[in-house]
Amino acid sequence: MVLAIIIGYFAGAVLAFFVAQRLLSSLANRWAANDAQRRSMKVAGAVFGAIALAPSIFLTMIVGGGDVAGRYARMASSALGLGEAGAYPLVSLSLLIIITVTVSVVAALGACTGYLGAPRHDRQSLSLRTDNRP
Repeated sequence: MVLAIIIGYFAGAVLAFFVAQRLLSSLANRWAANDAQRRSMKVAGAVFGAIALAPSIFLTMIVGGGDVAGRYARMASSALGLGEAGAYPLVSLSLLIIITVTVSVVAALGACTGYLGAPRHDRQSLSLRTDNRP
């Protein structure tokens, strides 16, 4: 069970990195009007995603690392006909999904924050900056 949890944490963190990187690139290419906004969105999204990694691991410990997850994984694996050995991959998969979804959603929120905080070249902007620089 411990090996399944370790594999789920590691695979979830790696997959979250690649999914968040792809998500931030697509959001920045779609919304940003210039390079400064694109960089701001990517940096803010990466910072938010990195910060969200710790709470997502804590969330998986509460939800997926205890007896509750093992019990539901055993029930699901027996319902799928995988037997007792099928519970461990299901625990790893649940941890992977929780980490990836949590980090990706928070990284997308960070990209939105980066969009609002980025400088714009036109005067009609959503920027939170209050100085008079263009």
